[in-house]
Amino acid sequence: MLSPARVRHYKRRLYYQSKPQKILSLFLKIALLSQSQTYSIGDDGFCPLVAFLPFTYNGEEIRTGMAFSHMIAALMAAEDFNARHSTVISPTIFSKAYDRECTVTFPINEPDGFIVANTEGTGNNVAASLLTGLPENGLMRNGPCAIVGGYFNLPTLTASQFATGWDIPLISHGSDDIRLGREHFGHTRATRTSVDLSSISSAVIAHLKHIDRTEFLGIIYSSVEDGTSYAETLKTIAKTAGFNHVQSVKVQYPYTGFKPDRSVRHAMSVIKKKDYRTIVVAITHYEWVKVIPLLADAAEEFGTNGEDYVWMLAGSVDLDQWIMASGPLNTNVTKFLKGVGIIRPIDRFSIPTVDGKEDPFLQSWRRRGDNSSFGELVNRINPIIEGSIGYYNIPTNSSLSRKYFETVLPEPGAGFIYDAVMAIGLGACSAQKRGQQQLKQRKRKIKSDCEDSCSRAFYYCEQKVGCTQCAEGLQDQNSLLTTERGCIPGCIPTESMIATCPTLSDNAIPIVSSNVEEDSGNADKEENSTKYSSNDSDQDFDTGNMHLNGILSTTFFGASGKVIFGEKTGFVFNIRNRPRDSITYGLYNVYEHLGGEEAAELSFHLTDIVQNVSIDYNEIWTSFESFIYYDGTTSPPVLLRGPPEQNYLSSSVRAGGLSLMAFSIFLSAASMVFVFLYRNSNTIKASQPIFLYCLAFGSALMSCGIFTLSFDESHGWNELALSHACMSTPWLLVLGFIIIYSGLFSKLWRINKILQYSQKKVEVKHVAGPFAALTLSVVVVLTCWTILDHYSWVRKETNIETGETYGRCASKNTLAYTTPIGLLMSISVIMTFFMSWKTKDIVSKFSESSWIFYTIFLQVQIYIFGIPILIVLDKASANATYLLRVMLIW
Repeated sequence: MLSPARVRHYKRRLYYQSKPQKILSLFLKIALLSQSQTYSIGDDGFCPLVAFLPFTYNGEEIRTGMAFSHMIAALMAAEDFNARHSTVISPTIFSKAYDRECTVTFPINEPDGFIVANTEGTGNNVAASLLTGLPENGLMRNGPCAIVGGYFNLPTLTASQFATGWDIPLISHGSDDIRLGREHFGHTRATRTSVDLSSISSAVIAHLKHIDRTEFLGIIYSSVEDGTSYAETLKTIAKTAGFNHVQSVKVQYPYTGFKPDRSVRHAMSVIKKKDYRTIVVAITHYEWVKVIPLLADAAEEFGTNGEDYVWMLAGSVDLDQWIMASGPLNTNVTKFLKGVGIIRPIDRFSIPTVDGKEDPFLQSWRRRGDNSSFGELVNRINPIIEGSIGYYNIPTNSSLSRKYFETVLPEPGAGFIYDAVMAIGLGACSAQKRGQQQLKQRKRKIKSDCEDSCSRAFYYCEQKVGCTQCAEGLQDQNSLLTTERGCIPGCIPTESMIATCPTLSDNAIPIVSSNVEEDSGNADKEENSTKYSSNDSDQDFDTGNMHLNGILSTTFFGASGKVIFGEKTGFVFNIRNRPRDSITYGLYNVYEHLGGEEAAELSFHLTDIVQNVSIDYNEIWTSFESFIYYDGTTSPPVLLRGPPEQNYLSSSVRAGGLSLMAFSIFLSAASMVFVFLYRNSNTIKASQPIFLYCLAFGSALMSCGIFTLSFDESHGWNELALSHACMSTPWLLVLGFIIIYSGLFSKLWRINKILQYSQKKVEVKHVAGPFAALTLSVVVVLTCWTILDHYSWVRKETNIETGETYGRCASKNTLAYTTPIGLLMSISVIMTFFMSWKTKDIVSKFSESSWIFYTIFLQVQIYIFGIPILIVLDKASANATYLLRVMLIW
């Protein structure tokens, strides 16, 4: 029965699953609840295996001969393990302890000793095979000792649930799902000789760093139950490698439509908005079949394909399926795949030889052709019926068999399943050895407890009935001496007992418990025996399953590289994960070439391998070919992201502002000319021409401030020129403003003096004091500002993610100078406003007080409403800000 905590765990998992997944998972839980037995290695050492391989998917072959090749590799490993000899793995593994002591074998030659089942790419067939497909008799009557496979995620996760329920280990040789082997997802008996998608993504990012594609990265990843955690893992990996701006977007089945965190189109729109030019797609296994066409269509729609982008696909993409059947080059799929890089784990035999030595696994593969019985074994175990889709066989003729293994190379993944089967065998040996040690320890403890019980009972008996009767009682199975701890029929007298009662040496038969056997010689031999793995003796973990413990403590150099378990990433240690630095990753380049009849085709080639991938990025790269990008060159695009929005001032808006400036200057100049021409007119004389000149000049001066605001980098000005324009702007605006209002004040004050004091003549110099004081004051402040804290042009990034920038004038202590300037400008306005009110009753021929009063009132209102709007629009729109400034000046 499952514990209440495990039931709650399953309920929580079911809540996050789709309806079909819920039905299947519930079916599995009921099935597991109904089976109380657990499976293990038999007393005879037989370890029956069940292997799940993807011969077909939805009735079609996934990849030509892939599952058949994996089956051959699995049987090769089983045969090598049984013979305790292999040229593929470390030669010292089978020395010493294994040859003499381990009795574990894979019963591949026995009926039902090695069962291979077709997963059909889903979990349903796995469930059917495990629940109804296992024989009721023979070696499988008690179930398998372990499960190997599957290659894809869903079958593996389903099989892992059975492995957990049956308490047997499962080793996948291809699943990249991050849930596998994680206890909080219920996969407590699973591990893998491959790596998860997080590790593959580390290799992808290592490659991007290797080609200097850092700083900006877009990630499209598939959603699983731990999708959020996976996204955070990817971001952490990327940022550790120097990607400061990472945009990750989730997609989820069925990937269509335009829903956030679900559809491919929405994900592509987010990436396009950021316009990052380096994009990684991390999708698990057969999701590629559905996702690649959608990615291609979305990339075409949003313009994220072509020579300006670097696309990387992380994971086991079925390259043959897409390259060979993707259609004409003008389709979206082939356009999308052209120049794409694909990184995935590779077998050692896939690496091109540089020293002329053939890979040991390939050598072992070719030698199988010399053994006709091996071909017969493969054909017998093959689960696919002759004539069915996915059926292959090995010719029984010796010459044809030899030719088969010479010409047909193993498929990708064959090395990983070889290592998986080998790890199961080595782990079983370790478990058997540990079981024997624990059994002998228990026997020693029972014997010791029996002796202690006998001693205590003897001394009690000797005090009651005497030595002779107690000695006779040792042979009586109903005596007190034999009732404790099952010490039947008697116990071995100790030296102290014989010293007390010498007759014990004559009457007592040294027999211990029927459940206890002593073999000190073998025990000493066991203690001194050499263990097969260096970390076996230092094992500091316990998964709850001795066989799985043995597998996880195994270390050997196999067909896929150094096989070791236990990876620490940051502060997290996952004993069931194979470290990412123990795998070799291959970089495949998809590029265009001329095919038959000079027609263009796409093909893929292994261009580089990377080893020692880690979160510290100390990887080792080996290059075999040049990587060809979309444009046909070997150099990646220059831009790491699209040109960000710079918020430049548009030419049309700038033209409008300069037009208003020109019109204002024209009116000022025309006014000055008009005053000069009619300077002898009584009306002009009454209006005081000198001050009219000041008004026109101040207006022209302020209008020139529009000119210094009308330029940025887009119009050919460099930073130095723009900085000079920045500092010129307050000079023009403030001086023009002070001259206008000081001139108006002086004009009205002069009239007021003449009428108030009945003076016949008041010179300009008599009212020029405030004018001069205000002008001198602002000149002093502006001079200090220019010298001490120059108002300069700066362009700052306003959006870290998009890189959007905004250019503006700024200085370190702007407020320290604008505050006194604003105060002086306010004083000039208040003075003019007051004087216009005081002279409001004067005839308009001599004073335009009422007009000036209402003009000032209107202008103050414009500033009250205009300045807050200007603050709100600041950095929001360069064009809107510019137009508002122009209108306020104008």
